[in-house]
Amino acid sequence: MNADAELGLRGPLAYAIHASFFVLLSTSGVRYVTVHGTSGRFGVVLVLAVVLALLYAVMATVSSRDVVRQRLWMWPVLSTWAALVWLAPSFAWCAFPVLFLCIRLYPSKIAYPLVGILGVLAGIAFYRVTGRAELVTLLGPLCTAALVAAAYGQMERDARERLRLLRQVAEAQSALADTERAAGVAAERERLAREIHDTVTQGL
Repeated sequence: MNADAELGLRGPLAYAIHASFFVLLSTSGVRYVTVHGTSGRFGVVLVLAVVLALLYAVMATVSSRDVVRQRLWMWPVLSTWAALVWLAPSFAWCAFPVLFLCIRLYPSKIAYPLVGILGVLAGIAFYRVTGRAELVTLLGPLCTAALVAAAYGQMERDARERLRLLRQVAEAQSALADTERAAGVAAERERLAREIHDTVTQGL
């Protein structure tokens, strides 16, 4: 399990991910309207985009301290995004913050396959946007997904190692404090014993 996943999705990085998602969602919507106008699938695309924004907002805020609820809410987010991208490939750009979400929220055995699937979907969507079967269009999102997964995995391992070292230091400090207290108690007992001995000796 990811270390951050145990605590839920919080902190500055989480806010950056959420902000980037909504920025990309908005700009993707603007691009769709600019290219396709408000005819055809616009109504369905608009509804899906609004639903996606609402689902994401719920996932990011209501369940911000409950990783189990976040994981549950993430599935509707992913499903809605996939449907939206199928109808409007412009929204494939939202995949990149979602990649981070999957890696942060799910154990590696679930997160990495999800990242791969998202990369494939994004690659297909970008191909549909450009209309050309360029290798960079297909492999670019996959390479980005792999890079994100590898980079975050390394960051996670480094964080776990730092946490392990901090725990070792804390345990060592606690053990030292216990030893010092025990030594202090023993010294105090020895002092009292000497005083009692001296008092008894003087009385005799």
